Amino acid sequence: MTTNVFSQMHNPFVTLFAEAFQKNLEQWNEAVGQIAKLETESVERMTGAVDEVAKLTKATLKASLQMQGEWRRVALEAARSAGSFRPAGV
Repeated sequence: MTTNVFSQMHNPFVTLFAEAFQKNLEQWNEAVGQIAKLETESVERMTGAVDEVAKLTKATLKASLQMQGEWRRVALEAARSAGSFRPAGV
């Protein structure tokens, strides 16, 4: 069995590569964590926006219903006033 002298030597490039790879992996892990945090915050904001839109839509429908009721009331009053109108001298 022959032993390769070069395989037994300490190779500084392997150590540097391993350290760089580990640092890169840690940075990637941190970046992915930040992305997850941003996604969570984004979903929370969107959920809040959807809730706000629902509230505004309900308020709009309620206001529309009230306005329609007022228009009906005004139309009936106008019709009653027109029906009771008597020209002078009649």
